[in-house]
Amino acid sequence: MCSSKGGDNFVCSSKGGDNFVCSSKGGDNFVCSSKGGDFSLREKLLAHVFPPLEKAPHLSPPLEGAGGWTLVLLACILFSCNHEKESLQDYYYPINEIAEGMVYEYQSPLQDSVQHPPHYWYYRVVKGEDGTESFVGVYYNHNFDIEQLVRESVVNNGVKTDDVRLYEYDDAGQRFDIRAEVKQNTTFFFEADETQILPYQLAWRSKIDPDASTILTRGRAFRGFVSCEFNGEKQRCAKFQLDDIIEADHDTEGGQQFELTATELYAKGIGLIYSKKILPNGMEIIYDLKDRYPMSELEAKAEKKMNGN
Repeated sequence: MCSSKGGDNFVCSSKGGDNFVCSSKGGDNFVCSSKGGDFSLREKLLAHVFPPLEKAPHLSPPLEGAGGWTLVLLACILFSCNHEKESLQDYYYPINEIAEGMVYEYQSPLQDSVQHPPHYWYYRVVKGEDGTESFVGVYYNHNFDIEQLVRESVVNNGVKTDDVRLYEYDDAGQRFDIRAEVKQNTTFFFEADETQILPYQLAWRSKIDPDASTILTRGRAFRGFVSCEFNGEKQRCAKFQLDDIIEADHDTEGGQQFELTATELYAKGIGLIYSKKILPNGMEIIYDLKDRYPMSELEAKAEKKMNGN
């Protein structure tokens, strides 16, 4: 996510990567750099925190032509359609297998003498008061602070995002909960159709700086099957291309718009095992799935770090 910090500077963080700072250098050029260094550990509890989520708001019609794309979402994406195409359902996260909870640890390889910090996604199935089940993901950064919470629903031929919570921390370590507005909610389409570009759009406003707002517009496209590897074993992966437009605005100081591209690989029976983001200045940020394990192991890692080990 991105938040304006005044002038031409803003801080961004992404679902599949670490934090980076982007600064306008005039025209359409941006310089982005990773936020390095260690941060003092805050007192935290790694309990299974799932705040109550309200019913998703009514969504706007499919996007068309946003940022130079033609985002065409046929009505069959989230409804029943019959086509002779391979299903991608097995390439999304194995929801039944990890329903009781599973942590996905992602690490970045050394790139040009820079190694980005690890991050973690904790997934599980949560049942609401009305009995409806949701697939929930919680994102932890390398300091084990929660930065995102996403609630999704699985329908007959895809996955849609119902709610997104983003979390900000002030200098004192106080956490602020931001309920993002989900304007377009198509997350994953089970049909292996390379002609579809799936629209996804979020909008939110900072609570630390209420004048700062952000809109993320994403197009996701399936790009065939490739060979890949996880834990030394060969896998078959579904490849996706992502194109993002991020509009970071500030009510009093103006805003900026920039574009990112990314490649993601989803392994059959596992889920996301690889992501590569290309920043506006050409810098690449790569993350690989390092391991999967229960929440108790993540709690042990957090406790070890808080104890200075």
